[in-house]
This record gives sequence, C-alpha cells and structure tokens, in this order.
Amino acid sequence: MALALNHLPPKYVSTHKGDLFARIATMDPVDKAFIIQEIAKAIQIVHKMPRH
Repeated sequence: MALALNHLPPKYVSTHKGDLFARIATMDPVDKAFIIQEIAKAIQIVHKMPRH
C-alpha cells in the first residue's frame, strides 16, 4: 500500500469544505483509474520482489 501511495499526489485538507471538495474530486473516473493503476503496479513490484 505504501508503495502505491508514494506514487500518488497528496490530498491534504484542513477544513470541512476542503474535505467535501476532496471527496468529490475522488469520484472522478480518471482519478479512480489512476489510483487503481498505481495499486496494480505496486502489486506487481511486490509480487516480483516480496522481500524488497
């Protein structure tokens, strides 16, 4: 999980309004596809090198 998160842009929020905007932004299909892609890459890396 950490490997995938290191390749995703940070999404920091400090207000309730910011939290709402961040949640709306994550509903974007393009963002979801990018997140899934990074998770899949991380899974492949760990599968190839489990003791990395």
